Amino acid sequence: MVAVLYVAGILLIVAGAFFGISSESGLLFFYSILPGIFLMAIGRIISLLERIEQKLPGQNDRQTGQFGSKYTFRSLDFQVFADMNGLYQYVRLDGHDYVQATLFKNHMSHEGDVFVFSLPNKPEIKLHRQGMYEAGAELFMSNNATLVSLQVLGLTASHENGEIRLSYSKK
Repeated sequence: MVAVLYVAGILLIVAGAFFGISSESGLLFFYSILPGIFLMAIGRIISLLERIEQKLPGQNDRQTGQFGSKYTFRSLDFQVFADMNGLYQYVRLDGHDYVQATLFKNHMSHEGDVFVFSLPNKPEIKLHRQGMYEAGAELFMSNNATLVSLQVLGLTASHENGEIRLSYSKK
């Protein structure tokens, strides 16, 4: 939308400049490029409003959260899958903790968008993956990674010495 306003504004300025120059009237030249400047200003206002909206309270966690933050995970309750670098995504969205699902590869199976988690001493949990995050999502895709809610799996996370320790929730 913003790009369309900028392009239309530039086209109006160029057309207005040619029209104003051909008429040899300074006032007509000014009025002929004014709509183009107006469209470009509206485009700039919209882009500023979009940036402000992202910084509103309650939007920070959802928009930026801690995406991209990768941690080493440990657990005394189950075996964490150890890939080549041992780092997995962790994010907190709307007050809920999410981790990269491949962390549970030793206790997980999936067919398409249906994932089944089988943690030791816990009942099997079957979840359907959503295409993107929505408040309260149990399992969703983000940046080519599947993230799962720790709360749904009955787990809690605690930060210790630069790593995250997962444990069964006390209920």
